[in-house]
Amino acid sequence: MRGKKIEIVQTSCRRCDKSISTLSHSLLGADALRAELGEICGDCTTPDEHRRILEGTMQAAVKACQGS
Repeated sequence: MRGKKIEIVQTSCRRCDKSISTLSHSLLGADALRAELGEICGDCTTPDEHRRILEGTMQAAVKACQGS
């Protein structure tokens, strides 16, 4: 993951078409989760999706801290 330039990208929510800003890739290496849920605004995420985002982010942070 190191060496990739992280940029802020303007896009639209794929559910409601609201303009949102997101990162070009995950800071913590959770790119699969970002690809699945990253273009959905906070108003449109379901409670289950929100939980998955939080858990996935925490798992990626722990993994990054452990140097894995």
